[in-house]
Amino acid sequence: MMSSIKHLGYIIVLLLLVVKVEQINAQNTDSLITATLIMPDDTNKVNALNDIVWKIKTKNAHLADSLANISIDLAQQLNFVKGLGYAYKNLATVYYYQSDYDTARVIYGKSLLEFQKINFKKGIAIDLRNLGNIYDQLGNTKAALDYFLRSLKIREEIGDKKGVAAINAAIGLVYDKTDEKELALKYFENALNTYTELDNQLGIAKINYYLSNVLYHKFSNTQDTLITGTDTVTVQDTASLIKAEQNLLKALPVFEELGDVRYIAGMYEMLGLIYMHKKNDKQALDYMTKSLDIRKQIGNKFGIANTYKNLGNFYKNNNSKKALKYYKKALDLAKEMEAKNILAELYYNIAGIYQDNKNYKKAFDYLLAYKNLKEKLQNEDNTKKMTQLAMQYEFDKKQRLQEEEQKRKDAIQQERLKQQEMLTYFFVAGFVFMLILAFFIYKNYRNKQKTNKILEQKNQMLQEQKDKIEAQNKDITDSIKYAQRIQRALLPPNEFFTEKLLDYFILFRPRDIVSGDFYWATEKHDKIILTAADCTGHGVPGAFMSMLGISYLNEIVNKYDPNSGEPMRASIILNQLRYAVKTSLKQTGNDDEAKDGMDMALIIIDKKTNVVQYAGAHNPLFIVRNGELIKYKADKMPVGIFIREKESFTNHEIQVQKGDAVYMFSDGFVDQFGGEKGKKFMVARFRELILRIHDKPMAEQKAIFEYELDNWMNHTDVNGQNYRQIDDILVIGFRV
Repeated sequence: MMSSIKHLGYIIVLLLLVVKVEQINAQNTDSLITATLIMPDDTNKVNALNDIVWKIKTKNAHLADSLANISIDLAQQLNFVKGLGYAYKNLATVYYYQSDYDTARVIYGKSLLEFQKINFKKGIAIDLRNLGNIYDQLGNTKAALDYFLRSLKIREEIGDKKGVAAINAAIGLVYDKTDEKELALKYFENALNTYTELDNQLGIAKINYYLSNVLYHKFSNTQDTLITGTDTVTVQDTASLIKAEQNLLKALPVFEELGDVRYIAGMYEMLGLIYMHKKNDKQALDYMTKSLDIRKQIGNKFGIANTYKNLGNFYKNNNSKKALKYYKKALDLAKEMEAKNILAELYYNIAGIYQDNKNYKKAFDYLLAYKNLKEKLQNEDNTKKMTQLAMQYEFDKKQRLQEEEQKRKDAIQQERLKQQEMLTYFFVAGFVFMLILAFFIYKNYRNKQKTNKILEQKNQMLQEQKDKIEAQNKDITDSIKYAQRIQRALLPPNEFFTEKLLDYFILFRPRDIVSGDFYWATEKHDKIILTAADCTGHGVPGAFMSMLGISYLNEIVNKYDPNSGEPMRASIILNQLRYAVKTSLKQTGNDDEAKDGMDMALIIIDKKTNVVQYAGAHNPLFIVRNGELIKYKADKMPVGIFIREKESFTNHEIQVQKGDAVYMFSDGFVDQFGGEKGKKFMVARFRELILRIHDKPMAEQKAIFEYELDNWMNHTDVNGQNYRQIDDILVIGFRV
């Protein structure tokens, strides 16, 4: 009865969601959802729900999540293993497109287990590739390649040619990112051959574009003789350049027909570079100009700066005045965006022009700027490599533990199989040789004695292996606890808040030993800057992102010059932090790159004027004044790459009053599951709690928040266990 009521409740909620969706999406999709929800509870309904979730996974994530959970519940009731595997896969994909890689990885693992139960190889291959995509986004190329290669093997076994082509392309992109060009070429060519066999024009076009990038960079890294005007060009290098041109000319018409201007602009620019190497100045200039026009139309500042730089390279040897003009245009844009790699190349090229013109002072100034920037870039690259090595170290440790655990299970299973064989042999022999039954009983008794002795020895070995695994687990935990001490040391001390804010509280409760949430504060030029942030993921990956965020916030605030005439704004700090994150993680918007970032609320308090500036990425700001809660909305984009990002975060200026209570928080508190019905705490209940306690001292408020949270989690789930904390939790409150 309770199951039916729960299912009916799901349907009512979903019908209400569909009514809302009807105001946004197409009528036929809404009708399909409504019709599916009233279908009989059978496997057809599970398949129909799975199809709908897949179609709307990126258009309406909340609705897709709800429909996927209905499909999961129904598939479990029907013991429909294949449908359950697809339902888990679709739900994991919803979280993947929201960049919640930890949740997606866990749910993909559930899907993989279901498919393995029935040896459904196509589903297993799909989940292995999806897990590879997650590790690729997290920068763990070793794990990504492991999953991709396992998926490739299965797709080859089952003859899935389209899947084989897609996996080859994914592996090629990983090797391209790690600068292993020959391996990248091998896998791209494998993908191209398969797409050609299938006559998949879009697949062919994309692979030709990937190949042209690899071939051009292979040429440019080993041969610049055509640019410098000498005649010593190797046949091999020339072949790479010609092949890159041919691939681009094959791919370009497909993207022109689709109207994908982002790809078109990139191809025009690369064609311009190729023709510049071939000394075909007219075509080179024509393609570069067309690329520049498109990038100006779509407002792609990074692309515009890159094209200006290439135009400067075009004129460098025959018209230094024009070259300098384009270099300086590129320089202005690169400085605006803090595009450090482009800046370094521009400094070096401009220094060369001034040296050729015998203006040695300016040549020295630009060469010095180049040297300083290259040293800074090298330091940043070393920091990133250290982070990646740490992530690889943790993955290898976890993989070793899993392998040892699997060996232990295999040993137990093997022993069970041996015992079963012996028992079977005994019963068959006893049936055939009835006359000598007593002899075989005696023999069996002796065999059991021997077996028990062997089992005792093996149990001792297994216990030793167990002790070894526990010791290794302790080593891993000790390492993470040491990382916790480092992370805690980077957070502002309590003395800072006691001195600057007086009446305040900080509720900081990491889900794991280390946290993806962090808070940061400092005082600069008579202003207090305070932030509450939530990084992608939690645990070790989230902690690395938090340390990256703290490092960049310190750098951004410390380099601010009050004599520059520019005011210190919360929105500018978030803009610069977003650019630093995107640059460090090499985020350009491609599907195959990391989408890590941060949600945060950042305020600047001017204690002289009682004016508070606020800028937010997803996380709002609450102020309670005279019993009324005022909400200042955040921008709906993260500090990181985002497909619909605005040029700048919104800067709010708030005149606060004495006695105002100010609250900043991450989503961990409001998203915590608990209560009698196992629901999320939700923002509405959070607001009611603040309004109920805002006039109490901040220390007492912290105790109430902690009590409410513990009480909310102190309920049992369907397995009879108390609800566990699902995310890092951070709440900051202070009184003006």
